[in-house]
Amino acid sequence: MAILIFVIGVALLIFFAAAGDDELILIPLVMVILSLIIFGYNSYLIHQCKYVIPAQIAMYEEENALIEKKVSDTVTKYMEYEKDIVIKVSPDDDAFTLVSLYPELGADILVSNEINVYVNNNNKIKELKSEALNISNYKFWVYFGK
Repeated sequence: MAILIFVIGVALLIFFAAAGDDELILIPLVMVILSLIIFGYNSYLIHQCKYVIPAQIAMYEEENALIEKKVSDTVTKYMEYEKDIVIKVSPDDDAFTLVSLYPELGADILVSNEINVYVNNNNKIKELKSEALNISNYKFWVYFGK
């Protein structure tokens, strides 16, 4: 679409310039400028949908996998804590897991914060995927593509 508007605008610009009609030359000039803006912006959006958005989705999915593992470890450790009151803590556990062993330290708040981050990441992933679905609209505006 933008390429078509550009071609028509350039053709009209050449026609009006050859005819010496300086008053009407403004219309095709605006068409050319508008088509270049549409082309540039939609090309940028196509690039985003093809390269940037999939990388962002992969980053959020990787972060969610880490959160799932942490929450799973936390729940496992907490269940062990509940089963046996006395637990020997190994020094190689991460801080998140160690804090989860002691409910009085507020591990439930840490777990809920991790779950909130997980939910927010999932919402962002859905938003990015829906934005990536608009690539056909952007391609249409640039070159009538699908």
